[in-house]
Amino acid sequence: MTGLLRKAMLFSCAGVMAASYVMAAVPDPTTSTVPCGINLVGIKSGQADIKGQFTVVVRDLAGNPIAGSALVLDFNGCEIDIRICTPQPGYTGGTALSADCTAPPGGVGSINAVTDGSGTANLRIVGGARNTFSHAPGEGFKCATLYADGVNLGNVNIGAYDQDGSGGITPVDQAHQLSDNFDFPGVYRGRSDHDCSNSDTPVDLGLQISADLEVMSSCAVYCH
Repeated sequence: MTGLLRKAMLFSCAGVMAASYVMAAVPDPTTSTVPCGINLVGIKSGQADIKGQFTVVVRDLAGNPIAGSALVLDFNGCEIDIRICTPQPGYTGGTALSADCTAPPGGVGSINAVTDGSGTANLRIVGGARNTFSHAPGEGFKCATLYADGVNLGNVNIGAYDQDGSGGITPVDQAHQLSDNFDFPGVYRGRSDHDCSNSDTPVDLGLQISADLEVMSSCAVYCH
């Protein structure tokens, strides 16, 4: 009887340890590192431009990094004016990523990536907006959602330096951004909020001008 009891206790302890391990591997939004906002960029020298770089670190409830976590940045809440490029060129030394253009009618698609051994993904995403005329409709603050292994880590604002989604990033995009910043006060558009301040200000225009000087080209094909 004593032997059976000992075995039962061992199995019970093993079960608790296994359950704890499974729970520890679940991504947690309170300990993970998620950007407030990102900026879609163009292509320079065959790579996504550095001005779009951002980092995601996936951790469990105890703060332990989760290697091999499947990331999905879902843009389908940004359908009014945001577009993502396919294929995504990425950049040397960055985390590999891909565009999933599967989306509901009117949707945008998503970006997929996997964290490295330290639970980290370093990404740059190529895309643009549809800001092609004064006061063009646009999404508000944080229209995209980031998931890790199916767990919602939070919403992310999507800025776009290629405001009109064509011809590369040029002074023409400055003119489109000016419409968001100054011509129509009180109406917020996330595409022009490059510093994720939940407002469109001269600071954002300065960041737009800096991006224009990079001479980035647009991607050839968008998901939608």
